[in-house]
Amino acid sequence: MGCAIMPACPCMGMLNVASKDWREVSEDELQLLYTVGDLLSIAIERAHLFSRSMEAGATEERTRLAREIHDTLAQGLTAITLQLETADALLEADNTAPRARQAVQQGLEAHAAPEQAQRGVSHRARIGSAASAGPGQSQQRDCR
Repeated sequence: MGCAIMPACPCMGMLNVASKDWREVSEDELQLLYTVGDLLSIAIERAHLFSRSMEAGATEERTRLAREIHDTLAQGLTAITLQLETADALLEADNTAPRARQAVQQGLEAHAAPEQAQRGVSHRARIGSAASAGPGQSQQRDCR
């Protein structure tokens, strides 16, 4: 005797119950078998949904980190551009060599800031991805 296990997918599997002796199954026993099959399909579907929600969470975290890296780099590059434009303007004027040197130095310091921020974000990403990986996550796949 058996029944199909069928949640959202056309047929997820088959539940089979066997016995040494053959006999006719009562309506109550058949109903129990269908109930067990339904409960199994719900448990399997919940496992699939959990796996997909974990993957979605990891994708959202990667997207957030990518935005953070982008924003940090954009701000750093803007600061460098402004410092170099200031240096260029100061070099055009007379008697401004010390101030021009200072502007160039500030531009170089601003260049180091995005690299430090990127290292910090990369470190947080490694920590976050290790914490979000669940057991058996790669084994569960969508039902097709």
